[in-house]
Amino acid sequence: VGSTKSPVTEAAPYVSKHFTLRAGEVAAYLERKELTYKTTSTHCVVRNCPFCHPIKNQSDNQHKLYLDNSSGVFHCFRCGASGSWWKFRQRIDGISANAVQSFTVDTDQELH
Repeated sequence: VGSTKSPVTEAAPYVSKHFTLRAGEVAAYLERKELTYKTTSTHCVVRNCPFCHPIKNQSDNQHKLYLDNSSGVFHCFRCGASGSWWKFRQRIDGISANAVQSFTVDTDQELH
């Protein structure tokens, strides 16, 4: 008798095809937040995911958080944290979604 459980799948974060981050924006943000990372041609890979529980510097638990350089979409292959560039920044900076929306509506500016 086979299992009737379906695998849990998480929807990919929506990112408009018209949205593109400026070159180097992800890396600059990570540097400002003092997050150690390495770069590939398409991603920044963060050494220690800020959303994971402590790893006690075990090398097999490092470099699991990937951020796409052009869209900012992130995913940690250790803890499963994922989302858009805006969600990443909200979680790192501790800003509520309403505050981000209010800021962008009230000032008619983009967050960078």
